[in-house]
Amino acid sequence: MALLHLKKAIINLWLLVLLGLIGCAGQPQNPAPVRSVTKDYSDYNRATISGKSYQVKAGDTLYSIAWASGVDHKKLIQINKIKSPFVIHPGQVLSLKCSSTSSSSSNKIVASSNSSAHQQNKIDSGHKNPVDSTKAQGYRQVKAGQERSSTAQTNPRPYGRVKQWLWPTKGTLSGRFSTANLGSKGIDISGKFGQAITASADGKVVYAGSGLRGYGELIIIKHSDDFLSAYAHNSAIRVAEGQWVKAGQLIANMGSTGTDAVKLHFEIRFKGKPVDPLKYLPK
Repeated sequence: MALLHLKKAIINLWLLVLLGLIGCAGQPQNPAPVRSVTKDYSDYNRATISGKSYQVKAGDTLYSIAWASGVDHKKLIQINKIKSPFVIHPGQVLSLKCSSTSSSSSNKIVASSNSSAHQQNKIDSGHKNPVDSTKAQGYRQVKAGQERSSTAQTNPRPYGRVKQWLWPTKGTLSGRFSTANLGSKGIDISGKFGQAITASADGKVVYAGSGLRGYGELIIIKHSDDFLSAYAHNSAIRVAEGQWVKAGQLIANMGSTGTDAVKLHFEIRFKGKPVDPLKYLPK
């Protein structure tokens, strides 16, 4: 009799287990959230400078520091009272925030200039390549990691307003602008390795190099007193700092330096602040 009761208990237990398994099978199976093992934009940790001050490192320029800190380069010069020819040195500490004293000094600097254009011409003259005094010459290919060309177009041209923006390359829009803290400050355009990257508007190359973390081989072009544009992850740079370029002119080739995919990361800055390029580029 005891053996019979034991067998019934075992059978009932198995029935309960089977019913439980059937019940689980009937429920929708939601997989646990999985984070992609490939890096997204925030993982690249693009060069950013925060805080009230920054110590200059070898390879830094006023434009690269302004770009990484989100401070307009003219303001950076004013609040630090940097005088012509606007040279900075490794180890030098620059203020990134405008104190009441420096703000007053900035106002005096601006007021003492005949015009903002005059002041900007002085700034630009301090950033000219030594070759700027030579005759204008074309570009030559410069592969990533090689020394930049010593040739540059040098005809002095006053900055004007940006009349029109052009798409810097062809391809698929693979990343959009975001205002989030870790969001993209520009757009990504995917394409083929080596395809042409062109200037989005007329301007002067004020930075060409790989000193800003997360941008790879980078070009920054100044288009006016207020607008700058940047072209990142190039495989080859075809212009030199100080060179004037026309809208649509070849400036680089698409690559994957500083990232894990072949693409162009393109940014536009207005008075040092990132803006959505899609609001400026042709539809």
